Amino acid sequence: MDKIITIQNLSKNYGSIRALDGLNLEVQKGDVLGILGPNGSGKTTTLGIILGILQADSGNFVWFNDAYGKHHRRKIGSILETPNFYPYLNADDNLSIVAQIKNIENPRIDEALETVDLLSRRKSKFSTYSLGMKQRLAIAGAILGDPEVLLFDEPTNGLDPNGIADVRNILKRLAEQGNTIIMASHILDEVEKICNKVAILKKGKLLSCNPIGSQSKSNVMFEISAIDMDKLNKTLSSNHHIKITESNLTMIKGHFVMETSTQDFSRYLYDSGNIITHFNIRKQNLEEDYLKITSNQA
Repeated sequence: MDKIITIQNLSKNYGSIRALDGLNLEVQKGDVLGILGPNGSGKTTTLGIILGILQADSGNFVWFNDAYGKHHRRKIGSILETPNFYPYLNADDNLSIVAQIKNIENPRIDEALETVDLLSRRKSKFSTYSLGMKQRLAIAGAILGDPEVLLFDEPTNGLDPNGIADVRNILKRLAEQGNTIIMASHILDEVEKICNKVAILKKGKLLSCNPIGSQSKSNVMFEISAIDMDKLNKTLSSNHHIKITESNLTMIKGHFVMETSTQDFSRYLYDSGNIITHFNIRKQNLEEDYLKITSNQA
């Protein structure tokens, strides 16, 4: 798989504040990467540096294996700040200006507006748009010229529920079309719904970078009751792949420390002679993974 960007030992200080601390990260073609972390974790700084807006104190990054040299920026579409268009111009005119700035000969404005569901408002002035529509027009500007990668910083920030849903659906469609996307956010739910991979930052440090749900696959949580609770307790306690977190006369709770399936677990209990009266099993979600990872770091 082709590398979109390789980041090595990237660091950035703002006075005494360490915004980035030796960041190492790779993004492959087709990745939909969510850079997740609280405010001040280094997300926006990372995007600013790799877009050439900010200067790193140390470290380096390479776009597209340096295939385009100094012209790599033409292969990138991005939104870093609040959408900023001419308020007295309509969508067509604003996107035409974007195309001129980007030196795009065939910008396919119709197609971009259709992608973001703004064809019916293409002749409306930007000043008449809602905040969600303004963000969608910004996405249309970002995808002009068919860039190889799209970068978004907090793309749903400040939007109402309808606006969030609209932007989310657009990003999901872009991802399903095979676009490489890097999205910084502090909203776990949006990252989980849009991305297939997540990098977690805290205080400028990369804590983990894995496919969405990869941690959960090896941490299946369960609640079980049986007619003979002593027998059930012995069965579970003897299995080194299981960690019991709570046990009483009516319920045993715990999780698997290795990947398993509900079917294999049920067969294991049955083969061990347990008569189960209550059985509930689930996987951790991104929020639980995130809290577990970040709570282990100072």
